[in-house]
Amino acid sequence: MSKSKVFIVGFMGSGKSHIGRKLAETLGENHIDLDYLLEKQCMLSIRDIFKTYGEKKFRTLERNILLSTPSSGIVSTGGGVILDSKNREYLKKFTVVYLNPPWEIIYQRIKTSTRPLVLKYSYDELYAIYLDRKQLYTEVANISIDDIEEEEIISNIIKYINS
Repeated sequence: MSKSKVFIVGFMGSGKSHIGRKLAETLGENHIDLDYLLEKQCMLSIRDIFKTYGEKKFRTLERNILLSTPSSGIVSTGGGVILDSKNREYLKKFTVVYLNPPWEIIYQRIKTSTRPLVLKYSYDELYAIYLDRKQLYTEVANISIDDIEEEEIISNIIKYINS
């Protein structure tokens, strides 16, 4: 398994982009945010990519960006990156950190957002999606972080990377 690239996975609102930036800063590494790269490439927001092209095309674009990430750095993924079996097989070649805060914390973070799934689904439907995806995140992850305090999360990831 390569230690030169670390992927951060988790449900929307789990803190992937924020923790990815902080971890990269702490380690003196580059930070790559897949959603940001996708928005830049398409010149549209994630919401507008979904609206314009649909989820299937979005997932294809997401896979292409995932597979083209540089050979090192901290990579924050989109919450649904693990839905594609090819993406899961690719991720398993690297160090993968699963950010897994409690559902209620995630929901508090996302409930007023304009994310496509949040706008489309009810609380119960989102919770069901969250539960379905949990097993996929676990499948690809080397370490699952349940902490919610930024310092503990970063510290635990660094301990894992250095072990």
